[in-house]
Formats: sequence, C-alpha cells, structure tokens
Amino acid sequence: MRVWGAVPLKIVSANLQSLANVDAGAASDYIGKSQPDLIALQELGHDAAALFERNRADYPYKKLFPSANKEGSGAGIMSKLPINSASLHSFGHNFPTIECEVQTPAGPVVVVNAHPWPPGSWVMWEEQLLWESGVASLVRASKNPVIVVGDFNASQWGWVFRKLVDDTKLQDTSLGYGIQPTWPTDVPALGIAIDHVLASREFQVLRHYPGPKIGSDHWPLVVELSLLKSDSTKALSNKPIRQF
Repeated sequence: MRVWGAVPLKIVSANLQSLANVDAGAASDYIGKSQPDLIALQELGHDAAALFERNRADYPYKKLFPSANKEGSGAGIMSKLPINSASLHSFGHNFPTIECEVQTPAGPVVVVNAHPWPPGSWVMWEEQLLWESGVASLVRASKNPVIVVGDFNASQWGWVFRKLVDDTKLQDTSLGYGIQPTWPTDVPALGIAIDHVLASREFQVLRHYPGPKIGSDHWPLVVELSLLKSDSTKALSNKPIRQF
C-alpha cells in the first residue's frame, strides 16, 4: 500500500559489460523508454560514457567515471534529480564505488553505486571483505536515507551480502518478490540474482523486477521505491514496508 505524501523514486541498476566491448546503444534506448529517476551503471567504458553524454540529455545530472583505459571497469550515475555532491572511493582492488547525495523533493538521499570483484579465489574473497567494510562505513556515516545499488557479485544468500545487510541495517528490497535472476542472460535456466538494491527503512518498496535484455550478460534491475517524509515515518515502525 502506498503512503500519502511519499515521494516516488524509480531506480535502474545496469551492468553494461563494457569489459567485453558490448555496445551500450540498447541500454541507452531502454533508459529512454523506461525513464527511471536514477540509473546506476557498472562496467562503464569510455564509448558508453560518451554515448550517454551525447544521447541522454533527459538526464541532466551525470557523474560518469569510465575506466582510465579502454576497458570497462568504470562506474556512473545518471539522475533526473539534482546531484549535490559525488565522491569516488576505492576499496582494495575492487571496481570503483560512487557515493552521491541526490536531492529529492523529500530531502537529500545518499546513493552508493558499488561493484566488488567476484569471489573466485581466496584473494578475491578478501577483496570482497574490503568492499563490504568500505561500503558499510559509508552507510553508517550518512545522516540521510541511503540506497546501496549495484552488481554485488553475490546472491542474497551469500555471506558477504548478509554481512553487509547486518552491518548496515538496510532492507533487502527483493524480499517478498521471489527469485528474480539478473545474470547470466545467455543461460537463463541457471540464472541467479547478483544485482541488488538495499535501502534505508525510510523507503517503501513498491516494485522489484528485472528489465529486458540490453546486450549485456546482466539483465538490468528495476526497483521502484517511495521515500517517506519525516512526519510520516514517526507513525511507522522500523520494519520494511513493501507492496506484495
């Protein structure tokens, strides 16, 4: 059930797979059709960043950090809402993490676009722990509502994912929506959900679903939230509020 006075916020998380030189044209077209309020991009390459700069004037607020070389290890955030500030963080050797303060009609919201290395070895497992610790510290330092979004390279049952939820007290927005695979698109029967959105308790979760294929090995993840204004939250418990 929607809460009167709440501000809607539609978020898309999209891993562009620029590491494999995937053309971002399909992703740009999908963004144009779906018109989310905010897009978090992972594996952002120079060609994709240049395309979004040219073609996505409908998103006047962009913080795009493509990789230093031609590979797609960068990240980006595009928003219809003003971005007050943005910082780029490095936690170990993981992909870059973007921290933005986005100005919504209900007040500022901190958005963290995070992407760790997959846990393919003991060294990479240690990198995931560094990532978790860094992201959790950003969340705990915020005085505003927080959204953590991105390719976590882990399912919601993974130990690092559960540790991040426990350490930050954020809600897993997928709860109540079943299993919605986001990777890999070429073998749907073996798909798992490794793209996620975590949100503060000030948010109501309205919808949670994967988008269509955009050429990447990931389906984009779409999460529709509403931000409860401070006078509304006083009458609510500290439990996640969801639309089933």
